Amino acid sequence: MVYYSIIPGDVIFEEEREEMDLVELTIEGVTMVVNRTEVNKGEVVKVISSNPEDYINSTYKPGAILEFAPQT
Repeated sequence: MVYYSIIPGDVIFEEEREEMDLVELTIEGVTMVVNRTEVNKGEVVKVISSNPEDYINSTYKPGAILEFAPQT
């Protein structure tokens, strides 16, 4: 669906947004943004890398669930 409006999408779809606990992690040399779902688990939101091979690694694809050491 395409929605054209002068009102920003943030305002229109505000109720559909959920709170995300985003953290930036580096695992095995790959930097990524993870939505923390538990203390030591999270869902990959995006990969931040200059290495193209990091983007095709299915372990770190967006939506993948990772376990990591909790950060303080």
